[in-house]
Amino acid sequence: MTAAKADVFVPIRPGTDVALVRAMVHVLDREELTDADRPAAHTTGWDELRRSAAAMPPPRAATITGSTTS
Repeated sequence: MTAAKADVFVPIRPGTDVALVRAMVHVLDREELTDADRPAAHTTGWDELRRSAAAMPPPRAATITGSTTS
């Protein structure tokens, strides 16, 4: 049902959603697509997430999640 409402459906293996999110943060951070001050001001653990995401480039996440969508 959720996928039917999505603009892009990324099929992933159950239980691998964290790897997908880390890969998305990896790209957002690498491409400097976030306002660095905003997450730091409104969240906790942002720096830890960024460090964790640095180790999850999209090709690695694709292997973990079983996704071939690029």
